[in-house]
Amino acid sequence: MAVAQKALNFSSITAINEFVTKKVGAHHRLEMNWVRPSIRKEPVKKRHEGVLIGPTDRYSVGELLMPHVLTRALGLSRLRCAGMVGSDFSSVGGHSVRNYGESALEMGGRDLQLIHFGGDTLAEDIVDSYAAVTSGEEEDRFESLCAIGDQDAVRGYVRRRSGQLDDFAYVLAPEGEFFGSRSSFHSVGLSVPGQLSEKSADRLTELLQSADFVGIRDRIGAEFLEGRGINVTRMPCGLSVLPQVCARQLSEHRDSPAMEEIRHRFPNGWIAVEVGGVEERHFEKLSRALRHVSEADGLGIVFFEAAKRDHSVESPTMRRWVDAHAESEAAAFTSSNIWDVASLLMHSRLYCGSCLNCRVIAMAGGVPRVNLPTTGPAITSYCDLWELESVPAELEEEDDWDASLLAALNTDFPMLEEHSRKISERYYEALQQFSEATEIPLAR
Repeated sequence: MAVAQKALNFSSITAINEFVTKKVGAHHRLEMNWVRPSIRKEPVKKRHEGVLIGPTDRYSVGELLMPHVLTRALGLSRLRCAGMVGSDFSSVGGHSVRNYGESALEMGGRDLQLIHFGGDTLAEDIVDSYAAVTSGEEEDRFESLCAIGDQDAVRGYVRRRSGQLDDFAYVLAPEGEFFGSRSSFHSVGLSVPGQLSEKSADRLTELLQSADFVGIRDRIGAEFLEGRGINVTRMPCGLSVLPQVCARQLSEHRDSPAMEEIRHRFPNGWIAVEVGGVEERHFEKLSRALRHVSEADGLGIVFFEAAKRDHSVESPTMRRWVDAHAESEAAAFTSSNIWDVASLLMHSRLYCGSCLNCRVIAMAGGVPRVNLPTTGPAITSYCDLWELESVPAELEEEDDWDASLLAALNTDFPMLEEHSRKISERYYEALQQFSEATEIPLAR
């Protein structure tokens, strides 16, 4: 991959922010003894209420973890997670979510902050996203409407059901029931701005220009929005500080039944392989490479899916990956709890997969990582800003994947750990700017 010029200039980074813990102990594996909580909650004198707007209305490990980071990093006295539909992922470690209309009834007011977060969310369309998050009878009803109704009728239906007035799935305007609120954007992405129509691009520009703060996590999105006159702050994903702000949860789940099962199966360690977005044409090549690395280093292979429609059942896709390997060398991760999955990644010897958010978690823990080739630029656009130049974003189609995975596995651990510390520094610097612009205090 041709590596674009990095935004990071570590030689100019100032002293570590007061919220970042000092580096202690050895590398985390397996005990994670270098991780310490870095944020301490104190009583908030002034009320700061917020609606966290992002794709927490679907099962996606990274997206469900992000509100935990925000709620521990910001001094919000009251908050609500909002999305296209109401849902409850508390059984797997997530939050209860209301749709925008319900959130307006519960949280409306002039002191309200509309805090946008998530991955590549700025260009998501309400119709496509609504189809992705509905289930049961509503899913059947919506499919029937799409088959017989015109586009205007479908959009009108989605607006009524979700309470969203615009055509964006996860960009909410401080208008209508939210009139008088303030808007901000915390480390969001726009890696494919071409998905926006000219009308949508103009409307998005209008909403971003009126926001208190615009933090963008990827190179393409930052450059596009700067070209339209937006004052952009380049900001790493909030998951970059997951080990610091959520150390207690990670410590509790590193000994969960699912983790104990994997640790018992593979005492020498394992490769965490996320297969939810792996293309069919890569199945045989990746299977051979994983088998080679597993045999060469005595590591197990643990397959999991970071995003799926029904988190309660194992998908046929994952079972196919497991069945392609001997029982002694591969297993499916049996837990859908987001903290269990995060612990699996933090304690792995190597992360390989299609999910960018899982890569960010691996980066935060100093774990070797490499993504599989993907059709979109989201991974490379993020890595252009925040990854080490010596660490490839994705495997190259024409490369020998056996050698590439071995090279990734043997990346220098101290270098990766130092990089994770510097990325957390950059996040806290941007978070301080976010706090000053929005007048939301940081948690102490």
